[in-house]
Amino acid sequence: MAYTSMTTAPDISLQITSINASSERRITPSWSISKLKSKLEPITGIPPSAQRLHLRSGPNPKQHDGRGSATVSGGTSSSVQSGSHDHDSSAVVIEVGPGEDEENVTLDARWRLVKGMEIYVEDTRPPSLQQNLIDTSSVPKYSLPTDIYEQRSDSVLAWKRREKLGRFDPAAPEKVNRILEGYEREVKNRGIEVGRRVRVGGEDTKRGIIRYIGPVDTIPGSIEGSIWVGIELDEPVGKNDGSVNGKRYFHIGGGDVEEGNDKPASSTNTDKEETGDDNNDNGNQKKGIFVRPDRVEVGDFEVLNDIMEDLEEI
Repeated sequence: MAYTSMTTAPDISLQITSINASSERRITPSWSISKLKSKLEPITGIPPSAQRLHLRSGPNPKQHDGRGSATVSGGTSSSVQSGSHDHDSSAVVIEVGPGEDEENVTLDARWRLVKGMEIYVEDTRPPSLQQNLIDTSSVPKYSLPTDIYEQRSDSVLAWKRREKLGRFDPAAPEKVNRILEGYEREVKNRGIEVGRRVRVGGEDTKRGIIRYIGPVDTIPGSIEGSIWVGIELDEPVGKNDGSVNGKRYFHIGGGDVEEGNDKPASSTNTDKEETGDDNNDNGNQKKGIFVRPDRVEVGDFEVLNDIMEDLEEI
């Protein structure tokens, strides 16, 4: 008596990639194209009707940013444009011919699938209809209220309180006073005064004139009352225009700062040694910078523009 074998091809591990996803999945070669696309929708977020499948011999490292040009069909090269995504020229498109139905064409009937191959799922919808599942900037985020956080016993704050660290250290006020005294001592010893010519951090590209000495309470994390030195640089290699986080401390070119004449700033820089508003790019308004006194070197430093003019005349 003869028996007919009903064995089916085993599942194969393939890399599935799209503009929003990249993961290894087990694919059954006997699936129809229609079934494969339905399986790929929850993985990629692309509906079957908008999927165009590109089969390659292996993962393409350029591809996982989700942008590039389309590939080849049936093993022959083409240059169909789809965004700016770079596809491997050896890829083939998994698709049916004219008059064929994706429901009736299986993968193993047309394409030889091998472990380690990649299927890139291209989204053929217009960019305005495509979902960006990577950008989380617009996703609402939960913020624990301060009063509730302070009551928790398993927080970093609670640990610092138990270990008497930071502001919970009984000696903290004394340490803060020593830091403040150190800043004042640096100002005096270095001869730091408004109007003096200086160099910042030993860099000749950062020469300028002192416009402000004092606290900058709009710098996040700054010790209250600590001294910063506001400098107008000769060249626009600074970080602000004399204002930090919406409050003005000096004007480029000099002049008094009037009460309430604050200029809104769009960025927050938490650099503890050198700070300002990186996003303020209006003309020469990158000439401002705030640094700690120990980074300021007072001297008869020539203005950089004058030096360049002398070099041009040599």
